[in-house]
Amino acid sequence: APIVLISIIAIGMTVGDVVGYILGRSMSSTVLETQQGKKITRIVSSHPRYIMAGVFLYAMVVPLPNELIVMPLAALGISWQKILIPILIGNAIFSTVLAFGATQILQLFV
Repeated sequence: APIVLISIIAIGMTVGDVVGYILGRSMSSTVLETQQGKKITRIVSSHPRYIMAGVFLYAMVVPLPNELIVMPLAALGISWQKILIPILIGNAIFSTVLAFGATQILQLFV
């Protein structure tokens, strides 16, 4: 059952991202005290849709751990609710492409 397998993989990856978020959140008091942290926080808070789109694209395309983007966002004080859905959907798409390969997925549409 490939749909069940992909769902389990995507949920497992997201649980790992939650752990990374918690670790990043523990650094937030240190990061937010710096001048650069305050400046980045202002920029991030004024463009939340770009952050959500960036998280989604990163989780969907980049074959690196999602914690590389989740931990800094957590340290900047971005709420988990803003990145949960984009990261879950991105993980699901990434897992699907990884499991079936791009050629098999494209054959579904031809």
